[in-house]
Amino acid sequence: MSIFSSPEEHAANPPETWEVVKAAYGTNPWRLMVCGHTLESFKTKKEALAARATGFYARLYEKELHWYAGGSVPGWRAYAEVSASRTQLGSDR
Repeated sequence: MSIFSSPEEHAANPPETWEVVKAAYGTNPWRLMVCGHTLESFKTKKEALAARATGFYARLYEKELHWYAGGSVPGWRAYAEVSASRTQLGSDR
C-alpha cells in the first residue's frame, strides 16, 4: 500500500503539508486531507492534527520514504522491482 505513486509526488507532499479541515457536521467532521483527498476523518481537530504527525498515514509516509530510498519494508516488494515492472509494462505496449 502506498499513498503516492512516485518518489517525486511523495517528496512534494510531506505530512506537514497535509490539511486539516472541518468538512461536515456529524460524528467525524474533521478531515486529514492530501492533494484534495481525505485520508482519515476524526471527531476533533486535535485528533486530526495529531494524526498528521503520528497517525497511521504519517507512519506510512515514513515507510514509503524508506522504500523509495531502496530500503526494505516487510511485506512490500522492493521499489526497484516495482519500478522495473512498471517500465516493462510500458515497453510492452
